[in-house]
Amino acid sequence: MGELSSSSGSLPVPSPDKGGGFTSEASNLLVVKTINAPRTNNVASDRIDQSDNDTARKRRKRLRKLNILRIGCWNVTSFNEKDQEILIEIKRHKVDICALSETKKKGKGNIKYEDYIFIYSGKGKHERATSGVGLMVHGKLEANIENVIYVNDRILQAIFKFQDTSITHIISVYSPDISKPSEEKDAFYEDLQRVLDGIPGKDEIMLLGDFNARHSFTFENSRGQKSVIVVITNKNVHPSKILDVRVLSSANTITNHNLVLAKIRNKVQRERRTQAIQTEKLNIESLSNDSTKDLYQRRLALQINNNKIREADDVESAWKKLRTNIITAAEEALGRRRTT
Repeated sequence: MGELSSSSGSLPVPSPDKGGGFTSEASNLLVVKTINAPRTNNVASDRIDQSDNDTARKRRKRLRKLNILRIGCWNVTSFNEKDQEILIEIKRHKVDICALSETKKKGKGNIKYEDYIFIYSGKGKHERATSGVGLMVHGKLEANIENVIYVNDRILQAIFKFQDTSITHIISVYSPDISKPSEEKDAFYEDLQRVLDGIPGKDEIMLLGDFNARHSFTFENSRGQKSVIVVITNKNVHPSKILDVRVLSSANTITNHNLVLAKIRNKVQRERRTQAIQTEKLNIESLSNDSTKDLYQRRLALQINNNKIREADDVESAWKKLRTNIITAAEEALGRRRTT
């Protein structure tokens, strides 16, 4: 496997045995010979066929939308005290998974919001709040998370199962900038290499984050520090799955970096709806009938007489007897009905 080095001019990608690189060759091309069938004069039949085609086309369009993941990455310069602003922008752009870098949030763990869960990995509690990475995952995908590996304050790995046989590793990274010592930058790329080496070759990899001018750059501050926010995949994520990648300058929050959004086709296995559980409830509506009400009163009086509360009974025993008397009399007089 090719080594990752801070002196190299290219971004780190998994090597070929880990599924690295893209392929542009089309394969398995099928040539179809078209035979022109005679036109039918049956107008009604043609209209029905056209209606069926329109319905099928709309259904395919809906399914394509369901199978598109909106993946983003964003250097937020700090997550602390800006979480609501960041959430508003992520929700506004309908992002399913967003890798956040330079969060400056200490510790590791997750925070649940109304529609999202934020998974984060940062510096220790007694260290200065720098770096920090995270993943903002929409609640509809929480069940698809198989595992989370908190590598360190610059690398966070989440393992998703989007299909029955498909495993996707989404890695959020934040590379040291050019002002950091060479040792720190080398250590980052060595750690990243170890993470990539540990991923099975058949799995999909999405590497998201800020590489701080490791390659070309998309941002430069007043101190001359440059950064590049990228989305990198291995060859198991075929180029045909990547529908669009763009920079959203409209994302409005307190950061000089822009949100990068990619649309990726991926069949997501949604949570199956659980079958409604049937329960039985007392048919108390029947108490509106005078004869039923009278029957219930007589049955309750009989039950209380047969199962009396004694002076020696403690509070718990007395309550159990009272409850048993009421329920038994109601079941006998009113009956039960099924509900879902």
